[in-house]
Amino acid sequence: MKNIHILPTDKTSRLFLSPMNNLKLSDEVIGNLYQGLKPQNIYITSPEEIKEGDWFIHSSHEITTLLKAIDVRGRILDNQGTSCNIDYCKKIILTTDPSLAPDVQKIDDEFLDWFIKNSSCEYIKTEKWLDDEGKVLYSRIIPKEEPKQETLEEACNRFYENNIDDTNIEREHHEDCIKELMIGFANQWQQERSYSEEDFTKSVKDAYIMGRNDLLIGVFNKWFEQFKKK
Repeated sequence: MKNIHILPTDKTSRLFLSPMNNLKLSDEVIGNLYQGLKPQNIYITSPEEIKEGDWFIHSSHEITTLLKAIDVRGRILDNQGTSCNIDYCKKIILTTDPSLAPDVQKIDDEFLDWFIKNSSCEYIKTEKWLDDEGKVLYSRIIPKEEPKQETLEEACNRFYENNIDDTNIEREHHEDCIKELMIGFANQWQQERSYSEEDFTKSVKDAYIMGRNDLLIGVFNKWFEQFKKK
């Protein structure tokens, strides 16, 4: 059952979605108006009983709402004065959202670094324990999985995000064309296996330039035939 929830925020956050919808982590907080990035927060939930003062997530009809329980007497009354069906409520035990402090424990950077590389994960095991003062704390058990082989599309997306600076162009206008050119050549390169890494890097840069200049796939195919080693 899912217990990791990623929700957008209108406030700043170190977590954000890039224009290509990849989850990223910054050393500094990011706002909504910065280069089209979309700040996010992570919420880890538990099936344990929700009590007065607890923050919880209410999910119903594909709508997820962040709420705080202010009255629990056989039902949950949230901080908006609404009675919630307990079947759709999950207690938040860990989060990156500073607005829930000090009621909810902060997620540490060790987990965030792991999660950025495994953002498709929807469930994480947790342990509950008491500190020396009797305060309830939680820890996450990070799975030790074998590294998955990167697909060509993932490799091209990573190369694009890490090496191409699009701050001076309209990203949405060029990205799809650039990515398609890069992935197309990567497929050819994988099949042919007759190119060096230097050739491959040059081809990606050429594909990027073609994408910026709005050249069509047909132009790319002609270029590839000329580039191809006999």
